Amino acid sequence: MTSRQRGKLVDEILHYRDGQLLILLPLTLMKHSIDEYPAPYLMIQNYVSTHPENLCLRMTISE
Repeated sequence: MTSRQRGKLVDEILHYRDGQLLILLPLTLMKHSIDEYPAPYLMIQNYVSTHPENLCLRMTISE
């Protein structure tokens, strides 16, 4: 992962933390990074792929 890509991911995670984004964007960036730079440890993490995508559980904001 380049430093630019890493910086973008960190920015999106911070925006999510601050409540400015849904979790979907940081997770999508992480998935793309894992696809581009495979790391077996990351590929088996449940957090990256917790729910069937067709349920759209990451599309809602809960307070």
